[in-house]
Amino acid sequence: MTRLPLLLLALLATLAHAAPSADPVPGREASTLGAGKGGSSKLGALVVSFKVDPRLTQSLYMGDRWVSPDRFSLSGGKDSATIEARVEGRDARGIGRPVTATWTTADPTLLTVSPTEGDAVTLTVHGPGKSTVRVDGGGITQVLSVDATLRGEVLVVEIRR
Repeated sequence: MTRLPLLLLALLATLAHAAPSADPVPGREASTLGAGKGGSSKLGALVVSFKVDPRLTQSLYMGDRWVSPDRFSLSGGKDSATIEARVEGRDARGIGRPVTATWTTADPTLLTVSPTEGDAVTLTVHGPGKSTVRVDGGGITQVLSVDATLRGEVLVVEIRR
C-alpha cells in the first residue's frame, strides 16, 4: 500500500483545522457582512467580474464565463458597447459572500449602469471618453476606471481597477 493516500488525508486534515488568514486587503478595516453560524463574517474585499463575450466559448459548450482581471477589454459597435458586470464580497478567508451594491457613474452621458443597485448590472458605454464607476457594497468601495476609444469603426472599452 502506498503512502500517498495517507499523506493526502493528513494534508486535508491540516488544512481543515488551519486558522483563518488575515484580511486579504492589507491596511483596510474589514466590515461586517451578515451573520452566519457562530457569529458574523467579515467582508474584506469586493470582487467585480465581467462576462466574457459568449462568441468566444459558444462552440465549446462551456456556458457563461466570468472573469475578474485587473484590466478588462471589450470591443463594441461604432456608437456603443455593452458590458455585463457583477460584484461579490469576499470574507477574510477569501470565501465569496453575496452583497448588494450601489453602482454610480461619474459621467452618465458617457456611461450608464442599469440597474443602479444589485449584484449584477449592465454597463453601457455611449461613445469614446473616460469615466469612472464607483461600486459601494458591504461598507467597502471599489472604483473602476473606464476608458473608451474609437479605433476605426470599433469602440474599444478598457476597464481598470
